[in-house]
Amino acid sequence: MITDRTVLRYAHTNGQSYCYNIPAGCEGQADVVFVMDVSGSIGDGNFETMRAFMVELVDVLDVTSGNINVALITFSDDARLEFNLDRFNRK
Repeated sequence: MITDRTVLRYAHTNGQSYCYNIPAGCEGQADVVFVMDVSGSIGDGNFETMRAFMVELVDVLDVTSGNINVALITFSDDARLEFNLDRFNRK
């Protein structure tokens, strides 16, 4: 769980999550697009891991200021835009 509300760089590699501070002055604007596999082959546990990762990351992002925009694309047999970058301006 991420508890520090400072600016973070968050990476998920080989089943491990890494989170660390970005130095002051590196803050800015960003568009974050999540691409999520929703096919049955990933299993419920992996789906929940992906969902929890997105929730934790969005929780620390500065979405309400307009500096960070978030979108979600899901795919199984076909890709589907669930929500676009300009759809939400609050968590």
